[in-house]
Amino acid sequence: MMESLGPLSAGNDDCQDARELEEAKAKLSQPTKWLIEQQTLLQFLTQLKVLSRKETNRKALGQKAIAQLLKHLSDHSVDTKILAEGANVVLNVCYERDNVRALLACGGASTLVEFLTSKDEELQANAAGALQSICFQPEGRTVVRSLGAIPPLVDLLSSGSLNVRARAVGALHNISSDEDSIRVIRRRGGIRWLVRLLHHTQPCVCGSAAGALQNVSREVASRLLIRDSDAINSLIKLLQSTEVQTQVCAAGALLNVLGPELCDEGNPTPQGLKRREAFVKTITLILVASIIKQTVFTKQTRNIIASATKNSIAPVITKSSSPTWPKMTPYPLGGISPSRTQTAPSIPSYSRFRGDDHSQVPKPPLNTDWSLGLIPPGRRALFLDENKNARADKQSMD
Repeated sequence: MMESLGPLSAGNDDCQDARELEEAKAKLSQPTKWLIEQQTLLQFLTQLKVLSRKETNRKALGQKAIAQLLKHLSDHSVDTKILAEGANVVLNVCYERDNVRALLACGGASTLVEFLTSKDEELQANAAGALQSICFQPEGRTVVRSLGAIPPLVDLLSSGSLNVRARAVGALHNISSDEDSIRVIRRRGGIRWLVRLLHHTQPCVCGSAAGALQNVSREVASRLLIRDSDAINSLIKLLQSTEVQTQVCAAGALLNVLGPELCDEGNPTPQGLKRREAFVKTITLILVASIIKQTVFTKQTRNIIASATKNSIAPVITKSSSPTWPKMTPYPLGGISPSRTQTAPSIPSYSRFRGDDHSQVPKPPLNTDWSLGLIPPGRRALFLDENKNARADKQSMD
C-alpha cells in the first residue's frame, strides 16, 4: 500500500510545484515598486530560488519570466539583500542552456557584472556565483568577458570574505576555459592570486584555483609564470586531496605546466616523447593510487585489515555494498545536477564547474587532450562515467 503511494505523492508534489511556479511568474509581472511596498519581493524570490532547483521548473520558467526577473534586479531602488537573492535565482535558472541564452538576450549579464563592484559582500558573492553558472556555456563566457567581468573578479580574489573569494575563483575557473580570457587574467595579476588560493583551508577553493591554473596554463606566458612560482609543490600536494575533482584539476595543471618542458612540441624527439610519456604515466598513477586509497579502503575495509593484523588470521571477506566515493565537501556555489558517479583519472586540458547556491556536484571532466586510458577496461566502471555520455555532453555544449 505504501509503495503505491510513492508515485502518487511525487505526482502531487509536481502539481504543487507547477502551481507555485505559475504564482511566482504572475508576481514577476507586477511592478517592482508595488512589490517593494507590499514587502513581498524578497519572499517570492526565495520561493523562486527553491523552485528553480528542479529541472522541470527551470525549463518551464520561460524567456518572458526571465526578462521580468532581470527588470526587478536592474531597479536601483531595490535593496541589496533582495538583489542578492535574485542573483541566486539567476544562478539556478542558468543551469539550463536555453535560460542562459534568454538571459543574454535580455542583457542580464551586464547587471550581474555591475553587482561585482557593489560594497555588499553577499551581493558580490551571489553575482559571481551567477556568472559562474552562465560561464559554464560557451556563449556565456564570450559575453561575460566582453562586458569586462574578469578584472573585478580578479580583484575579488583578495576579498576579506571567504564566500566572495570562493565564488570569484569559481567564476574565473569557468571563464578561463575560454582561451581569449586567459591573457586578461594574466595581465590583471590573477595568476598570483590563484597560486595563493592553492593553500586555502577549504578544498573546494583549492580545487577551483587548481582548475583555473589548469586552464590558463595552456598559454605559454601564463605557464611560465606558474612554473616560476611555488605552485608546483602545492599542486603536487593537491593530488592527495579528499576531493576527486580537485585531484583531477591539480593533475591537469601539472601536465599542462610541466609536460611541454619535457619535449619540444615544435620539434619532438623520440627521447623527449618518452620523457613526457613517462611523466604523464607517473602523474596518472599517483592520481589513481590516491583515488583507490580513498575509495577502496573504506572504514569497513580498514576495520577488517586491523582485525586481521591483530588476530593474525586472514578474514573471509563477504560481498558487501560497493565502495563509495568520499563525500564531497559542498562548494560555495553548489551544483544542482542529479548525483552521479565521481570521475577519476581522465585528465582534460581544461575544466569548468557548474554551481548553485547550496550544494555542488561538479560536472565530470570531459575526455580531451590528456585523456590517458591507463585503467584496465574491466575496472573503468569503478572510476569513470560512461564515456559515451561524456562525449555526448561535450558535443551538445560545444
